[in-house]
Amino acid sequence: MTTRANSLSELFDQQRNRLAILLVLFVGVYFMVAFGEQAWRARQLQAEASSLSTAIAKIERGNQSLQAELDSYSTDSYTAYVEARARRDLNLANPDETVLLIHWQNPPPPAVQQSMAPTKRTDEPNWRRWLDIFSGH
Repeated sequence: MTTRANSLSELFDQQRNRLAILLVLFVGVYFMVAFGEQAWRARQLQAEASSLSTAIAKIERGNQSLQAELDSYSTDSYTAYVEARARRDLNLANPDETVLLIHWQNPPPPAVQQSMAPTKRTDEPNWRRWLDIFSGH
């Protein structure tokens, strides 16, 4: 029986070794598949992060452009220019102001200049002419 027990024991040991090898192979394949899947997912996430970084950079450039435009439109000179155009072209005013619209009439035609006729020189003395003016003659 010893030989048979030895042979049975060897058979059991071989089966146990095969089972251990299969278990190790199964665990190894499982970890390889899991690692491959994680590597694939990491690659996808890296590509997505790269595309999002590109989109963020584009949006930031647009934001900087808009900020520069806002800065140029926020200056006092631009505000004064817009107010002047609104007042002149659109007859607009600030809330606390009153708008007066003046309709100018056409200017009268220029008067014809009458030439000053030379006064008659008389031989009367000056005092006499003054007396005639005041007395109404």
